[in-house]
Amino acid sequence: MTEKDRGSDCDDPGRRTVSRGITNAKQALSLSDGIDVSVSHPDRDSGRTEEFIDREELRTLAEPWMESVGIRFPAPISADAVDRSNEAKAATRTVLQEIVASASEAGWATR
Repeated sequence: MTEKDRGSDCDDPGRRTVSRGITNAKQALSLSDGIDVSVSHPDRDSGRTEEFIDREELRTLAEPWMESVGIRFPAPISADAVDRSNEAKAATRTVLQEIVASASEAGWATR
């Protein structure tokens, strides 16, 4: 690893920072506890904000939304492209209906 790969100097001369492209909160929270994590605030544009939060604030904001709802998209049945497209539309409709029902059960008052 070169100096450039290790990251840039930060306020503490004994520490280095490394920017990494984390695509979601689950990835950030799965990093080792030995790594200090600072991420763009989820309510701001990632990469375009100077507002950052630490791992604990991210956990507080994101964990309620990370629980799996247990919905799986089905595998295609047909090899024909047109049939597969129709299957995908039907499966998408079914999954969205399940999501709306789940949101209604949770109290989101969806229609």
